[in-house]
Amino acid sequence: MKIPKSFHLMGRTWKVRVVPKGSWNDDGKVGVCSFEKCEIEILQRDQEAMEQVLLHEYTHAALEAMASKLYDKENFVDVFASILHQILKTAK
Repeated sequence: MKIPKSFHLMGRTWKVRVVPKGSWNDDGKVGVCSFEKCEIEILQRDQEAMEQVLLHEYTHAALEAMASKLYDKENFVDVFASILHQILKTAK
């Protein structure tokens, strides 16, 4: 799965940045979704880990766009993203 540089969501263009470990400022996190900036940042790691984090942050973005109360439910977001990742990686 390719990590994109940008995508569109609800008429807005979002940027995706892969940030090298030395430049990463969010200790304890491996990804950040900013609806205000239309930006997702992902800590540079192995490809599979970055894919999982990207889908996690996509899920946050989609739930926020839907004004869903699930937006900040980390357990839900993580499990949903993991399921989606498995579907996408194993599809034939």
